[in-house]
Amino acid sequence: MRALVLSDIHAEEQARERATDAFEKGGFDCIFILGDITHEGPVSFAEDLLMALPKAKIFAVPGNMDTPEVAKFLEKKRVSVHASSKVYKGFKFAGFGGSNIMPFSSPLQFSEDEIRKGLAKAKINKNTILLTHAPPYVKFDEMDGEHMGSREIRKAIEKGRPLLALCGHVHEVEGIDNIKETVVVSVGAAKNLRAAVVEFEKGKVHAELINL
Repeated sequence: MRALVLSDIHAEEQARERATDAFEKGGFDCIFILGDITHEGPVSFAEDLLMALPKAKIFAVPGNMDTPEVAKFLEKKRVSVHASSKVYKGFKFAGFGGSNIMPFSSPLQFSEDEIRKGLAKAKINKNTILLTHAPPYVKFDEMDGEHMGSREIRKAIEKGRPLLALCGHVHEVEGIDNIKETVVVSVGAAKNLRAAVVEFEKGKVHAELINL
């Protein structure tokens, strides 16, 4: 399966246009949206993004800068895997949106205990593609010398050992790493015209960071 991965669009029109164009031309089976579609709204931007991708199979989580109304819209459109999971073509797609508690205020923040409970509902296993807005606690989650990653997301990965874990949130850092057998991809911000392409089948993953 081949997927385009987007995060941190932050209501930038150019990013939306480039992303939809990339999807249409890229021969993708699905698209993963890792949150911060908007910047504290408006919901209409998220609506326009999904309308521009009418043929796409979409799996999404909201970001910390998406409002509860944006999160509800994703659920209404049945694309959200926040604190839940869906099965498609033999894979489980699970996720958790928003972020762990940050030094600054934003619309969707969760305690580590809330993240733990939300991820437990997804019942992550080795056949799971995990979508989170916040990164797990890893070497590429730092901003201004401080770790921004969630320890509970890392614990969920270490316990469930999903095939692939995708995250965004920290615009300044992107990369590809492993936590045990799991390939972890931190996607650059789409507002900066960065994205990722992932190809996966059972037991195999290829990931590439790209320009839109």
